[in-house]
Amino acid sequence: MNIGFDIDGVMTNEEDYQIECLTKYVYENNLPDMTNPLAFETRKYDDMESMFEIYVDKFIEEYAENGKPRLFASEIINKLRQDGHKIYIITSRRPTPTGTEKGEKMKAIVKRWLDKNNIEYDGLFFEKDKTIKMKELSLDAMVEDNPTTIEAFVKITHVFCFDNRYNANLECENMTRVYSFYDLYRKINNYFAK
Repeated sequence: MNIGFDIDGVMTNEEDYQIECLTKYVYENNLPDMTNPLAFETRKYDDMESMFEIYVDKFIEEYAENGKPRLFASEIINKLRQDGHKIYIITSRRPTPTGTEKGEKMKAIVKRWLDKNNIEYDGLFFEKDKTIKMKELSLDAMVEDNPTTIEAFVKITHVFCFDNRYNANLECENMTRVYSFYDLYRKINNYFAK
């Protein structure tokens, strides 16, 4: 089977990293308290776009280079490959415009990070619109965390939603919620055994 994986929020816990970095930035610059730091994912509070740009400008490369993978991420992804599945990593990691200096630098960082963390894969794609690549690859399943993209993805393939605080209320047809990589492994096996 062909299985797609997102990176941020799936292979890593970017949510906690963003909150830590942004609250540190707010403190160090004597800015008003963030009233809802969890809302960054859906951009629901005042001036979030500028805060998100600050995060990208100041912290994203450090996170991309040195962020820790979730516990058992490489073990389970590699186990899925050993079981005969094709693993395709499809990320919209910013900044990724092909051919730009920042985009090429981020691609190199991602490749190094995957290698450093022993995560095996059959293809790595940087896509603003993941749905096009998902269709091209004929994915049988996608592992994703973003609630907005999941709502589009479930129309294409089955989605395993990696549980995060910002997607806790999401309910969709053609979606299975997972809470860890071993939970994902069990549920993928059950799904494909049907």
